[in-house]
Amino acid sequence: MTHIARERETRQMRQGSLTDAFRLDAQLARALLKEVAHEQRDILVALTQ
Repeated sequence: MTHIARERETRQMRQGSLTDAFRLDAQLARALLKEVAHEQRDILVALTQ
């Protein structure tokens, strides 16, 4: 059996991955809130007409 060298995952790499995941979650939440606010504005405009 041959030995295949691969990069070892360090604690710093794992923390970076977690940070990236949280950053993505924050971006998705921000986009969702922005869209909901926009839709609520559209509803208010429609109701006032």
